[in-house]
Amino acid sequence: MEDNPKKIIIVGASGYASLMREAFDYDSPYSVVGFSVEKKFLKSEEFDGLPVVDIENIENYWASSEHFFHVAIGYYGLNRHRERLVNSMIERGYSPASYISSRATISPSARIGLHCVIADRAIIQSKAVLGDNIVFYGSTIGHDAVIANNCFFSVGSLVLGYTQIGEYSFIGAGAVIVNDLVLGSDCVIGAGAVVSKNLPDNTLIKPLSGECVPNARAIFGVWEKTKPRKFST
Repeated sequence: MEDNPKKIIIVGASGYASLMREAFDYDSPYSVVGFSVEKKFLKSEEFDGLPVVDIENIENYWASSEHFFHVAIGYYGLNRHRERLVNSMIERGYSPASYISSRATISPSARIGLHCVIADRAIIQSKAVLGDNIVFYGSTIGHDAVIANNCFFSVGSLVLGYTQIGEYSFIGAGAVIVNDLVLGSDCVIGAGAVVSKNLPDNTLIKPLSGECVPNARAIFGVWEKTKPRKFST
């Protein structure tokens, strides 16, 4: 932690939120002051030794002019819940913060958007482009690959060069996506699967077997396609 860290609020109160609290506190220029959740999910006024307040009244506790935020929830609703909360906090005047591990390897020519997680042992090669609200856990993205907004990459996943992945996609642990492919939006690639052909929107590839199943959105409780909104601050 730096001598004069910036103050940050973690949105969420789960194991993942606790993990991100530790990451920000010990490996970033930020210091976590507390947690926030929507009122309907507020079960306790304390979590992980810090206060928890409801988002609906967050301005009464932590001023937007003095605090950053990070939404620490997973890929629920194919990342739409995380996107919704990011936009809600921005609309309240708070600025999003990314966590980029000191143990990640990132090419100086790579581009990374707003509100991202680039965790330990991640590798981002030259001229790769990551959009906004990307969670990237110990994964590798090859040179010149392009990842659209609101995606989640589990530990050990591998995306090879020149591949494009559409918004709201989820790539499972150990999955491999070979080079020069185009995956549409709302694609779900199961753990250990190998993808060697282009995929249309809304496709699920089952873990290990690689069986292709349509309508990934419905399986994850998403009943219509939504247009991603570019974050603005």
